[in-house]
Amino acid sequence: MPELFVTNYNPNFTGVSATAANVIRQQMQHHDLALVGPLPGCPDPLTPAQAHLACRQGAPENRPFAIWHVRRNPEMRSAIWLRDMRRAPIRIVFTSAAQRLHSAYPRWLISRMDAVIATTDRAAEFVPHVRAVVPHGVDTDLFTPAPDRAAAWRALGFGGSRGIATVGRIRPEKGTDVFVEAMLRFLPDHPDVTALVVGRAGGKFESYLTRLRNRVAAAGLTDRLRFVGEMRPPTCPP
Repeated sequence: MPELFVTNYNPNFTGVSATAANVIRQQMQHHDLALVGPLPGCPDPLTPAQAHLACRQGAPENRPFAIWHVRRNPEMRSAIWLRDMRRAPIRIVFTSAAQRLHSAYPRWLISRMDAVIATTDRAAEFVPHVRAVVPHGVDTDLFTPAPDRAAAWRALGFGGSRGIATVGRIRPEKGTDVFVEAMLRFLPDHPDVTALVVGRAGGKFESYLTRLRNRVAAAGLTDRLRFVGEMRPPTCPP
């Protein structure tokens, strides 16, 4: 049985998914790892049912238990059921990045974790059982400057000779409007720069996106402050 199970139950590729994929790139070098739920380009996943069955067969060789590394409510709930109701030999580790107090139900789930990893000292103030603060890092093998940055930018086809981007879901809590307002002030004085908003709005935030687009259009900067939607995520190595 694998010694480490990393879960990703959300079918959409979110910021949490991107974090998990980047961490897996490191974890798979040091641990016998199974992915539970798909991530683009990462190891072939198990279904939750397959992972539960594997854990119920016993502990990994030479270890008293396996680790389940979880990041979302459904993943915590699934692991709690496996540990407490099915009596599987596992321990549950939750990573928390939120710099706010979780609502009541997530707080209860988090209280049932064996350990919590916070990504910042501030995030650690809002969750119990914090065993370590591990900041989000940058994989410098994957994210490294191009030999010719000007040529790399031109190849993207967005115009201008330089670019500035914000990447993430388009919503107020992510500060997309702050980026847009900053670019509306900056771009008129820097005609060689193109700004990009990379990510999706979706659902109730579509009207928020529409207001931002209208603000950009009113400033006459539609061709230089562009909303490009989601882009293909990086993948794990073979």
